Amino acid sequence: MKLTLLLLLLSATLHATEFFVNKQGLDSNAGTSRAAAFLTIQKGVDALQPGDTLSIGRGEYAEAVARKGLGGAEAVTIIRAEMRGTVLLRGDVDAPVFKPVAGTRQTFVADFKWAAQAVYEVDTWSRMGERATLAEVEFQPGSYFYDAAAGRLYVSSTDLRSAEQHRYSVPVLGRHGLELEKPVRVVLDGIAVRGFESGGMASSRTLFGTWGIIFLGARDCIIRDCTAFLNGGGICIASEGEGGNLVEGCTGYGNSSPHNTSECAGVLLYQSKNDVARNCVGYRSIGVGVRIYGLAAEHGLIDHCLGWGNEGPDVGIKSGKAETCATKNSVGLGYFPVRNVSNSILGGPNIYVPDDQITKDNILLPAERVNRDQEFADPLNFDFRLQSTSAMRNSAPDGKDRGPFPFQANVFFVKPNGDDAADGLSMTGAWKTLARAVQNVRPGDTVYLEPGVYEGPVTIRAGKAGAAPVSWRGRGAGKVVIADGFHIENSTGVEFERLHFSGAVIASASEGVRFHNCRFTGKDTSLSVSKVAALKVTHCEFTGFAGAALRLDECQQAHLSSNLYDNRTAPAVEIRGGTPKDRAIRYSDYHSYADAARAWKFGDGVMSMVQVQQTQDTYSRAIHPTFAVEESTPYLSNPASFMGLGALGQSIGFHQDRMSNTLEMTAPVLHSVGTTTANIEWHVTHGAVCEVAWGDTPECANRVKFHVGVTTDNHRSFSLTGLQPGKKYYFRIVGLSAANPFDGKGKPEVIDPQYGAISFTTEREQPAAKTYYVATDGDDANSGLERGLAWRTVGHAASRIRAGDTVLIVGGTYSEKVRVRVSGDKGLPIRFKSMPGERVIFDGNERRLDAAWVINGKTNIEMDGFYFRQIGLQGGGNSGSRVVNVSHSTDVSIRRCMWDGYGKGYAPGFVCAWNSENLRISNCVIARGFDGLEVTNCPGFILENNVFVCNLIQATKLATKATVRNNIFTDSIPTKVKVPLQQYGTQTGIEDHNNCYFLRAPDEERQLFWVLNFSEGGKNLGHTRMSLADYDRRVRSTRSIIADPKFPAIQKLDPAKVAKFPIDSLVSPFDFQDVFATNPEVAKRGMGLQPEAFADMGKK
Repeated sequence: MKLTLLLLLLSATLHATEFFVNKQGLDSNAGTSRAAAFLTIQKGVDALQPGDTLSIGRGEYAEAVARKGLGGAEAVTIIRAEMRGTVLLRGDVDAPVFKPVAGTRQTFVADFKWAAQAVYEVDTWSRMGERATLAEVEFQPGSYFYDAAAGRLYVSSTDLRSAEQHRYSVPVLGRHGLELEKPVRVVLDGIAVRGFESGGMASSRTLFGTWGIIFLGARDCIIRDCTAFLNGGGICIASEGEGGNLVEGCTGYGNSSPHNTSECAGVLLYQSKNDVARNCVGYRSIGVGVRIYGLAAEHGLIDHCLGWGNEGPDVGIKSGKAETCATKNSVGLGYFPVRNVSNSILGGPNIYVPDDQITKDNILLPAERVNRDQEFADPLNFDFRLQSTSAMRNSAPDGKDRGPFPFQANVFFVKPNGDDAADGLSMTGAWKTLARAVQNVRPGDTVYLEPGVYEGPVTIRAGKAGAAPVSWRGRGAGKVVIADGFHIENSTGVEFERLHFSGAVIASASEGVRFHNCRFTGKDTSLSVSKVAALKVTHCEFTGFAGAALRLDECQQAHLSSNLYDNRTAPAVEIRGGTPKDRAIRYSDYHSYADAARAWKFGDGVMSMVQVQQTQDTYSRAIHPTFAVEESTPYLSNPASFMGLGALGQSIGFHQDRMSNTLEMTAPVLHSVGTTTANIEWHVTHGAVCEVAWGDTPECANRVKFHVGVTTDNHRSFSLTGLQPGKKYYFRIVGLSAANPFDGKGKPEVIDPQYGAISFTTEREQPAAKTYYVATDGDDANSGLERGLAWRTVGHAASRIRAGDTVLIVGGTYSEKVRVRVSGDKGLPIRFKSMPGERVIFDGNERRLDAAWVINGKTNIEMDGFYFRQIGLQGGGNSGSRVVNVSHSTDVSIRRCMWDGYGKGYAPGFVCAWNSENLRISNCVIARGFDGLEVTNCPGFILENNVFVCNLIQATKLATKATVRNNIFTDSIPTKVKVPLQQYGTQTGIEDHNNCYFLRAPDEERQLFWVLNFSEGGKNLGHTRMSLADYDRRVRSTRSIIADPKFPAIQKLDPAKVAKFPIDSLVSPFDFQDVFATNPEVAKRGMGLQPEAFADMGKK
């Protein structure tokens, strides 16, 4: 047997073939040499047998790649970039230039003939939200609408600036980028993917999302040094079996999908079986940074990973077998839900383990109020190695250092007011001069320079072949200027990052010298390099030179990427010494040239960018930079022109991955005015909290903070009520603050605040109330006053009505987000009702819409008689949208509505309500949402006579005083039976009375209540689970019962076919009468829907 296996392995080795793909190839070639390469990656992948290698040449490849059954247990099969990071698989196309739409403030349009699957704002790494109507684009910054029939694409930018100042791309393929099904011992190395997303949902096997890279049913595979950005999801390995896979050194950023905002991660191990994510980074995605997920996931490991700036967990593990998985030596700067975590840095909450129970080898940034700048090497740039003076040293339970990086004496610090006699191992013991910083450095050392000016000249001789590099870096975000001469000679493996060289820089007789994110402003030749091999210059800026930006003299194998050359006075790159161009420069691309006519100089000849592009610089471009001078130092004043144009979607020139707390706004405008009401609108960014003021004088004596609970919604509509007829009033915004500021990213500042007052005069007489009609065969240009002159959209009606009016909606399907832009008033409610006997459906178009109704800053609004389906889950918790969203409103009533969340993909809860009074939800059916509803700070909230059917997690999440009475709550889905059904912030003020609970398990085991801050005996006991009997005993008597309500839809089924838990047999679609209670006790006590209330509902 062993001999047979040996012969098989030997045979596989002897017959292994290397195939090639490059941009000069043809798919009709043999593919077995660079000269006879294939053209497409798909052709190369199709050719592979176990043990083969596919080497891919530099360039962007517009294709999606898929293969089933690649590889085998007998040999490793490899797909690799010949140069890591230079192969980009693209599923998107660059969008055309957008132009303003006349009559709008925020909307821009371009002709676009492809099938738009999504839209990305590339320079901000933002996925634009799809809107069902063109009108909605104007309301929501960062959104788009595609009119396929007209071939027109409409957008509004994320930051309220003109879309002409941004760059956009549009996914068009609608498939995964690189999809391997059941691969075995396959290695994917050095590939980048971008722009893979689908307008529709994928299968549940891929968590309904479309991924840049996905391995399904993988065994013993490796994904190494790959990058995924601006996709639905980044990189995913799904074991579905034996597993044993590794994702190593990979990065995912800017990935987002409306089809699964919770799990479409930067890097994800799905249904993990002995899988590992190591040295991976996931950031700035709508979903998750780095995560293990899946009910059956077990024995997975997250090791030395970093997550930050994600809307979901930065690092997380969620599994039915989470106790077998672990995270160690990792950093998550936000939400960090992991049961087994060690030697890590947690920047946010861990819902699975209270802070006081997390082992003390970890570092809890908020709980311990850690001063990051004092403890860590360079936290702003994600270097969390310890300073010598760190309080984390020797403080773990075993006496060792806490966190992922035990102290080593190889990180040094320099600052302008330092002391060269100090040890240099901390900011308090920093050196003073650059001359001291270059002495006695060893391989593996890092020297951080605090912002300031450091005088030269200085000469560096450092490094060793085969050893770790020596690094000099600017610390933090300030400018580090090195003046006068800077020389590098006889060095190997030396790196420079975030430094500004104001004088000449000369490197000679060295190897592996690297400059990254540096600025050069030398007067003659900025960077002169002689007899240096493997030079690397990336994301650098060159200006002010008279000779050349970069001179290469007898150099070999230079790698140049994403540099900004202000070459208006001289060529950017000069090659001398007789070395052929292809030997002097191995790679050059993604640069900008101020003057395309003289990009390079080779010998005595000047080459234009077009000439260079015959062999290099395929994706470089001509862009004119502008520079300003600050403290005698030039700096780029038009950075937006270069964002998103460098390699891998990053900036040309200086690039740092940060998030900003700056806020932007538009000036408020009067939408409409009545006799006692006024409706005012504006836009903000980052879900800002606004402080608004109004009154009958310009001082505006009345003030309130206007906080919209759905922080992803940036349109603000605020109404004033109770005004006096025929009187002049003033309104203004007096302040903005960030709803969820990014931790450690500075104090939120408002750019160009619009705080001036506007004035208006209320009407003198209240007009007679009117009834308007909306129908699918209507037209918004009609009057709306008759059925035959109905309006087409409910949103139009919600913007045109007045206090006291009624809107009757004719049966049909409406796919739109309705924003109620006009307020009712006391005694003058605005009513939205379905036509008697007709079925009005609000449809989310395969979960593309994140909400159906938005009611912000309004009073006396009634919704009655609607069906909702296919709305999509986008975001979670208090920042997430639900089907109906209510903020800062009073006397809102929602009755006789059905939310059917069944179907493919994740569905949101029915209602999210914040800071509102007297909200009432009655006679509604809430089925199969992620939760049922979430209500925060809404005094007078009443939830009565509703039916909750099999929501995924909780039925209700209440952080408010509330009356919860006469409802029927059926249990969650089977996989969430351990999760509480009712979540209360505290037990005070919540009256649970006469409700029916139908549970999958005995309540003493189920413990349906979860009180987050439970107080008893004068003590706060924190998170406390209770059964109904416990709640009755420890809180108050509820008169609630546990019983099967016996819904008619289930009672009429063959008993032999009814599931063990009968609610699992309920099949969508169903109607109100299908979930009337027929259990005599439940019906007698008036629990659930009131049948008499539905006499005129849903007949057609």
